[in-house]
Amino acid sequence: MKSWGRKRLLRVLVCLAAGVVIFVFGTVTDAMLLRVWPSRLAPLVDDIVIGVIIGGLIWGYEEWRQRAMIKKLAVVAEMNHIVRNELEIIEYSAYVTRDQEHIRRIRSCVAHIDRALREVLSRGNATVAAPEGTARARAQSK
Repeated sequence: MKSWGRKRLLRVLVCLAAGVVIFVFGTVTDAMLLRVWPSRLAPLVDDIVIGVIIGGLIWGYEEWRQRAMIKKLAVVAEMNHIVRNELEIIEYSAYVTRDQEHIRRIRSCVAHIDRALREVLSRGNATVAAPEGTARARAQSK
């Protein structure tokens, strides 16, 4: 089984286990609450309390996940900036030499890396622009 398949299976099993735990917790608290407060409202109150608790747990998890995603995107954005700046230096170094084949190879490599960055970074539907102050950024703004 592939790595992503194992991870998906693990997530499914964790979700199923969480569902079983919530069910058992709800059943036990229903029984306890009915002994203490024998009313038709007891199960409703119990369900509301459990819903609020589970909602809070899910909200906390989503907040944690959001922060982790923002950190990852910041790293990707910084790497994009660094790589593009270095590529610009390489591209400008081509003009120091008079060897046209060398210039063509450098341009080809820069274009290939630039295209790869755009494809990889745009998979998340993010707008990929050249860093500010670069020749590419000025060209994109025209």
